[in-house]
Order: sequence, then structure tokens, then C-alpha cells
Amino acid sequence: MAAVTALDLMGVGLIPHSKPACLAWLKRNRVSAIFFGNIFCFQLSDLPAPERLAYLERSIATLGLPLGTYDDAAHGVFMKAPALMRERAERNAAMVRFLVSLGQRVGWSECLCLLHRKFGADCPSKATLKRYLKAVKDVDPINYAPALVPGYKGKVATADISDKAWQFFLTTIRDAGPEFPWIQAWRDTRDVGRRMGWAWPSYPTTYRRWTGLSEAQKLEARHGRADAARWLAQPAQRDKTTIGPLEWVSLDGRMLDFWADWGDGRAVRPIMLALVDVASNMVLDYGLAASENAADTVRVIKRICQTFGIPDRIYTDNGSSFAGHIVAGGNVHRFRNGGKNPRGFNHQVSASR
Repeated sequence: MAAVTALDLMGVGLIPHSKPACLAWLKRNRVSAIFFGNIFCFQLSDLPAPERLAYLERSIATLGLPLGTYDDAAHGVFMKAPALMRERAERNAAMVRFLVSLGQRVGWSECLCLLHRKFGADCPSKATLKRYLKAVKDVDPINYAPALVPGYKGKVATADISDKAWQFFLTTIRDAGPEFPWIQAWRDTRDVGRRMGWAWPSYPTTYRRWTGLSEAQKLEARHGRADAARWLAQPAQRDKTTIGPLEWVSLDGRMLDFWADWGDGRAVRPIMLALVDVASNMVLDYGLAASENAADTVRVIKRICQTFGIPDRIYTDNGSSFAGHIVAGGNVHRFRNGGKNPRGFNHQVSASR
């Protein structure tokens, strides 16, 4: 296995320089530990891409080899290969770089002895090593691992995951809350899946499927659709510095949160009709009404015209009290009874200009 110790990884990329902080960082980034006796070891292929690149650069520089140009496309395909293939390719690449660093000054028998001493007794044969050297001919040392992936064509067989198990897992993640440990949701699904007969793969396989989801899907799974939509929505950026006073006036109605007697014995929740100047956010006038209706709307508009003058534009929603004929009449509208279209308040204001 292409395994490295925590001591080898300290100070690589964003990995801290102290051993406890290094182990904590690796745990946070889901890099699984392998134990050789009482020594923590880690697969080089499990590291995040920036730290893996930084480790390769440092190790190649130690051997005295030129780094070469990092091939983003080749490494992108490499990272999509199955984990076992990546591990073997990383180990083979390390051995080939070691052989290349020895150069022609050391014979094959000495090379094999040094290789066994450094990488263990299970090193490939001389013929296999020659085949590896041929495969990396004219390849920069930083790109040896992608060149040594055995027979990989870019297609990864996906593990069988039951749809019911996946839905149970996502429901657990959502209902348990944003802080619920991801691995515990995987364990709960595993335990239930054993009783229900669901196909549920290993933790690394499931985590790869999770990391393959988009950020929007992860947010929805963790926090629900409403919160995800709210956080992902791009706010409208409006610039009001070019708008003059009374150029745009906003008209709307809002139901107030209390009940009142409107004089006829009925308890109603009043509607506040308000006109706001968009440029200054100033409330030009408002009125209280038992309901959102055109007559009260016209009264409020008349008052602001008397006080501040006639605005250039008034924009509203499509409610009948605002968009109806009394307020916004004059538009072509064909009545069922064939009646003529009455002129609205907007025509009276236009005529008075």
C-alpha cells in the first residue's frame, strides 16, 4: 500500500505542523487511518487533492527530480478511478520515481535491493518495473500516478444502493438536525437496512456518493428545501441613486394584526393602504380601511397629489382594488354585457397635468 505516516504529512499544504493537530485535521477531512502496530498510516490517494499535490512535490524534490508540469486533466481522471487502483498507482509511481532518481549509476541488482529495503519485500519483479518505466517515458514525475493506473478507462462501477435505504438516510440527515453526525446517519441506515433487506454499501462508498451531490442538494438534505432555497437565492441588487423624488411611488395594502369595530357592529382586521416614495423610502400618505378597495385607494392617491404633486409612476400588484377600472381604467377590456370601458382615476390625473 502507498501509505504515509502522520510525521510525513505534517506541514503539507493546510495540514498543521504538530502531530495532534495533524491527526485531528486528517480526521475532519475523512482520511481514514490504517494501523501498522501502533503507528498511524494513511493512504496517499485518500488525501484531498491540494495536500496530495503538495506531498508529491515535496517528495519528488527530496529525490532531486524535476517536478514537471502538473496535468490537471490526467489527475482529474485519476481521482475518479476506484480507490484500490489509485492506491496501487500511487505506490508504483513512488517506486518508479525512486528508480528514476537512482539513474544509470546503479545496476539493476543494487536497484532491487534498495527498492526492497525502502518499499518492502513485495516489490514487483524486474520485468514489471521495466514495464512501469516504459509507461512513464516522456511523462513528468508529478504525473506518474495517472500514467500507471492499470487498465483504467474512466468508468467506475457504482455500488448497488437501495433507493429506500438512500431515502431513509436522507430523511435521517434532515430530521435529526444540521449538527447530527453524518457517520451516525450511515450507521442507523445500515442497522435498519439489515432488518429490511436493503442494499447499503460501506461507509467510504456512501460518502463518495454524498460528496458527488451538488451543494444545493446537500443543503436541502441537511436543512430542508425552504431554507436551502432561501440561502441559494440571489438577492436583487437595486440601485436607487438614479431615481428622483416622486419618480417611482409604491402602492400596497397590508392587513394589520388586530381586530377593530368599524361602526357597523362587525369585527374586522383593518387594511392599511400606503404610498411610499422609492427614492427616499418616505411614506407619503396612508389610510385605514375595512377592506382593500378602490375607493379608499383613490382617496389616498388624491391626498398625495394635493400635498406633494402628481408622481411620474405608481406601481402596484395585480389586485382588483389597484388594477381595476376605478384606479387604472382606460385599458382595453371587453365586458361580457358589451358595456363600455369607464375611464379610471389615472386618466383624471393625466388630464390635470
